Amino acid sequence: MIYFWYINQAAKNGAAGQMREAETMSEKIKRELIAVGFMLIGNVIFALGVNLFVVPCGLVLGGVTGGSVVLNKLTGMSVGAATIALNIPIMLIGWKVLGWKFIARSWITSTVLGVMIDALAWVQIPDVDPILSALYGGICIGGAIGIFYQYNWASGGSDILAKCWVTATKRGTMGQTLAVMDGIVVVIGNLLLGEPTNMLLALITIFVASKTTDIVISGYDKGIQFFIITDKGEELYRLVQTKYQRGMTCLTGKGMYTGHTYQVMMTVVKPAQVADYKKFIRKVDPEAFVIVNETHDVLGRGFKEM
Repeated sequence: MIYFWYINQAAKNGAAGQMREAETMSEKIKRELIAVGFMLIGNVIFALGVNLFVVPCGLVLGGVTGGSVVLNKLTGMSVGAATIALNIPIMLIGWKVLGWKFIARSWITSTVLGVMIDALAWVQIPDVDPILSALYGGICIGGAIGIFYQYNWASGGSDILAKCWVTATKRGTMGQTLAVMDGIVVVIGNLLLGEPTNMLLALITIFVASKTTDIVISGYDKGIQFFIITDKGEELYRLVQTKYQRGMTCLTGKGMYTGHTYQVMMTVVKPAQVADYKKFIRKVDPEAFVIVNETHDVLGRGFKEM
């Protein structure tokens, strides 16, 4: 009897394990399908930014996009075909640093992007203002790059070189690194084409694109972090609770010079609440030592859900 009970339980456990594996596999497939969907959306946004704003105004941007526009003007090669061709050596460079899986995904993205740029080349806006083109083009391209990195894709070109730099050195953000690399390409490309007047517009596009990329990657839900070193942490917390139902974390710190033990109160607040918190601190402990930092993508109760 015990033997049959054991067999029955083992069968149930085995079935449960198979169900969990099936659920895990279905979740992976679902996540990958969502990632592919957003990759296609990012490619459409990127292609529209190039065809509507970059190419009509002759803007030579950085990276592969800028190099593709230069090749288009010098040789007549389509921007999409030039994008695919220029990405090949860059993919080989990023292979060792980022691994073959990321590069394979980047190759898929860059190939789809090249096809999408040529497929949507017929979409045009007549008589576009150059300054507005620089702004809108930067928003489209930066937004697309941010979408790619949110779902572990890349459009190739300077995106891969920038990711290699950030991964290898741990310095700068993606947006900052892209801005530096693309700025160098802009200067060289416009000088080769003899169009230095477009240089400023191209730099505006790159600046807007880098900011948009950082916003998409880091999120919009910003917070302000307070570190308050004080002897009156409990009193400060009670005063805060009279207006805001927001928690604080009390840490213990020791001044190495004085040897005195302090309470280190840590909290994250909304930007609109900063002035009130400073008043609270000033009222409770004017001698408190306060550090204020801007934080990005705050997750948890009172902010964005995990």
